[in-house]
Amino acid sequence: MGASFKNPYLIGALVIVAVLVIVGAYLYLASPGYGDQEEEPQAGTPQQEAKEAQQTTGEVMEVKVRLYEWGIEPSEIRVPPGTTVRFVIVNEGRYTHAFEIEREDIGFEASSKTLGPGQDDTLEVTFEEPGTYEIYCPIGNHRALGMEGVIIVGEGGGGSAGASDEAKDSTQQYEGISY
Repeated sequence: MGASFKNPYLIGALVIVAVLVIVGAYLYLASPGYGDQEEEPQAGTPQQEAKEAQQTTGEVMEVKVRLYEWGIEPSEIRVPPGTTVRFVIVNEGRYTHAFEIEREDIGFEASSKTLGPGQDDTLEVTFEEPGTYEIYCPIGNHRALGMEGVIIVGEGGGGSAGASDEAKDSTQQYEGISY
């Protein structure tokens, strides 16, 4: 035969649990953002940090670059041609890292100093020539382990071979950059 509930406390407890589950589900499903497509990244997420890292200050775009095992954030940076970018590079990892920007087809190379854990550096570069520039950690096999990304200057990037000497010379006016 069927089970019978003779204990009124058990029945009351089951009713209370059922009501709490229904109310909790309602509140969760009715909360802002559930099912909505968010346009702004949530605070504290890597997407929001990358957005906040790319801030324009006057005529210089400042980008915070985080180095860690085994990545670089942001791993993709887009800038218009002629933009001066100040990279604020922070080693948040446990190993020594560095930050290098390179575009072989125009002979462009710029790099930070080597950074121990917790150290930072600033690198200021003007990107005159549209195209795709590689960014990576040049230490050991860090690049092969995933510490790489790109800077896209102009729409879609895509470097062009045979850049003018004027474009090549424009990259050599910044102190602290190794060539």
